[in-house]
Amino acid sequence: MGVRVATESNAAEILSDRRVVIFTGAFGSGKTEIALNYALLARGAGRDVAIVDLDIVNPYFRSQDHRAALAALGIGVIAQEASALGSELPALSREIGGALGDADSHVVVDVGGDPEGATALASLRHHLGEEPDIWMVLNASRPATATAEQMAEMARRIEAMARLRATAAVSNTHLGRETTPQVIAAGHEVVKAAARILELPVRFAAAPAGLAAELEGLGVPILPLRRMVRPPWEPADG
Repeated sequence: MGVRVATESNAAEILSDRRVVIFTGAFGSGKTEIALNYALLARGAGRDVAIVDLDIVNPYFRSQDHRAALAALGIGVIAQEASALGSELPALSREIGGALGDADSHVVVDVGGDPEGATALASLRHHLGEEPDIWMVLNASRPATATAEQMAEMARRIEAMARLRATAAVSNTHLGRETTPQVIAAGHEVVKAAARILELPVRFAAAPAGLAAELEGLGVPILPLRRMVRPPWEPADG
């Protein structure tokens, strides 16, 4: 089987058929990068897309920081204010509630797997008229999720705090600029083992765009990543 790299023409292999898809995962999993690139793929495939950013804990990797660039591509970004997330069950903004209730939009939610993010995720249940897809982003290159058992424990902890059940795993092992096809393939084996423990399918694997075509034999579609998330201390490419 050849490499199944996602493009606008075959995006259906990766895109959810549910109106709302939620990306969550442990710190360092790369879920914001995944959410942004997923939104770009959905927009390129002709969907009306909005991103809801509930990841307010990490000051460096947030979807809302890319609002202008995404708006130029026809993707709206709606962020929750940090002050609204301090209660046990925070009240989401009217704008977020409106986006979640918009039957014409494909809504991509970026939410952390920390206690604050999981609490925000729990609050979404009251704004959804249907079951969302909840995709757990897993990265075997992080010490806290280096084994399948650690990944499964992390995922179950998020599910318990959020009071929601994940519907799929996303394989996203990487080492930043040091990522190689071998790193991705080895991490994917760990993710598959974790998914078996969790009884979840692996929806897709992600890889830097320049490496995606080299990933033979993963058995799932590949989402090529256009790098958008960059910490402020790292220089721009070129």
